[in-house]
Amino acid sequence: VEGALARFRQAAELAKTHAGLWQLFIGELLMAGQKSRARKFASKAPLRGPDKKALLDLVKSGPKPAVDRLGGAPREAVQGVMDQIRAGQNEAAGSSVDALLKAHPESALLWNLRGVLSLMGDDPDTAREACTRALDLDASFVEAKSNLGLAMTQTGDAERAIDLLEEALSAAPDAFDTKVNLAAAYRTAGYAHKGLEIIDRALEQNPNDPDALKVKAQCLARQKMWGETLEVLKTLEGVMGDGFDLPSIMGGIIDQLQGAEAADEYLRLWAGKDIDSELALALLVAESGDIERAKEIYRTALMKHPDLAQSFYQMGLLEKWTADDPLPPVMEKQLERSDLPPEMREYYNYGLAKVAMDLKDAPKAFGHLKAANDSLAERFPYLPEELEAQHQEIREVWTPERVAELAGRGVEEFYPIFIAGTPRCGSTLTEQVISAHPEVTALGETQVRYGPVSAANALEPDAYAEMARETVAAVALDAPGASHVTDKNLWNFERVGGLLAAFPNAKIVHVRRDPRAAALSIYQNRFGTGFFRCSSRLDWLAHYYISYRRMMDFWYDLLPGQIIDLHYEDLVSDPEPTIRDLIGKIGLEWDDACLAPESVQSRVRTMSLGQVRNKVNPASAKRWAPYE
Repeated sequence: VEGALARFRQAAELAKTHAGLWQLFIGELLMAGQKSRARKFASKAPLRGPDKKALLDLVKSGPKPAVDRLGGAPREAVQGVMDQIRAGQNEAAGSSVDALLKAHPESALLWNLRGVLSLMGDDPDTAREACTRALDLDASFVEAKSNLGLAMTQTGDAERAIDLLEEALSAAPDAFDTKVNLAAAYRTAGYAHKGLEIIDRALEQNPNDPDALKVKAQCLARQKMWGETLEVLKTLEGVMGDGFDLPSIMGGIIDQLQGAEAADEYLRLWAGKDIDSELALALLVAESGDIERAKEIYRTALMKHPDLAQSFYQMGLLEKWTADDPLPPVMEKQLERSDLPPEMREYYNYGLAKVAMDLKDAPKAFGHLKAANDSLAERFPYLPEELEAQHQEIREVWTPERVAELAGRGVEEFYPIFIAGTPRCGSTLTEQVISAHPEVTALGETQVRYGPVSAANALEPDAYAEMARETVAAVALDAPGASHVTDKNLWNFERVGGLLAAFPNAKIVHVRRDPRAAALSIYQNRFGTGFFRCSSRLDWLAHYYISYRRMMDFWYDLLPGQIIDLHYEDLVSDPEPTIRDLIGKIGLEWDDACLAPESVQSRVRTMSLGQVRNKVNPASAKRWAPYE
């Protein structure tokens, strides 16, 4: 017993502000009948606020909360997992957690640990699932809320993550990890100034925490405070030593500070020495439009490191494969490995599907696509009822009365152009066409937090107007001085009412594409791990498409005459009259540059980064036909 108590105490003291470990340690003391020691350690524990109060209450009431959170799992076994994590044995810890969960699926603590390990392994989708399970078992589990918020931020759901993390911080105001995760969510959502306020509070508790320093650097960079950013990065390098990937991070900072050319020059110094920098350089030059050079960098890296499955997939977004190319057979050999993790196997299958598609072998291509998507569907199932409930809530909130209530409350001095549609509908090409105009700045799929204009937001009009102004301020950081900006967020079709209420002079461009072509393009790309899980099964895609069309039909009825229709097939088959009509409806003077979207120098950060560098091509409209 004393040995177990010593390990619990050591873990709690090393973790310092880890409330869950202190709960376990104090609970173990109480279970051993050592209430006086429990009282002594609880009073000295370096916790604050609600966490400290909960610990002292535990001494008074007994160890029931810790027992409930364990869900019957043996404390010694759980402690063993924590020891493995602390020793950096994450693979062994993951195996231990998974085995324990099979025997004790009611353990909120184990599910949370599974979430922690998944986050540490760069698998936020699994972390999201695990932390959700933990909260289903114990809705008051603050640490699980914090970890879920981080996972949501990393899977493109920063808006809802902020709400969850604010709730967690309210319950435990001194929770260090929650502050770091909330700051990261605000930074991702576009409110870096709010993130900076929160992360500074966290750093007062732990000035040398690497994660907190990284988030601070990101918040500063987001606000273009480059000198301060570099100072934080120097501090971070001193804290992390050899474990800090300074070259690729510095490349990103230099890109923002001095432009892609300077970042290119810096990263080239590291290419061949540091694989992360090499891949960062490939992505940088691809996004900047130098597709041939990007392919060559990827090819060199992959021939040396054939286990870079994701990079093989990314190269396929740029490459037109030929039968004599030596790289695909190397990737096929990798796919034969029995020890491949599911994620790597999926990336190899997607990549090899693109090879087969380029070689006009539709059956082989579909076989690879089905293998990749079946794996994703099993790991990350789509829940149609959730989308239906979400869309029903939107329809209930956005009534004619709601539209009238918000009339005149928006920001009229803002002229965004919102592109709505499904993924792979042609939204990137549409944005390139519009942003070729000299008065327009392209922002792509922005991470700006549209909290005030999210579809189901029922704020009072004054609060709504204030948050709309905050959104404009956040956009201004990305496009200072721009008279018009574009946004092609994948969920704009759910936000039409809120976008027009907040920004009365906005334009909504609805890009329609043959659903068969859009569905194939979605199915051949790796979407379905977090926010777009319907991509991994064709029947799920059909359900999503029908829900999307119902949503758009709702907006057409509610806001007649306020949505501009653009048919992708018209855009690629008869571009000039289609583009002239589009530019006119947006309200811009004509400019011939709009006829050459492939010449636009703006960065492209979507799966279309290779396609939009080519001239408009009608062949893409019928790419689905061999798979009918």
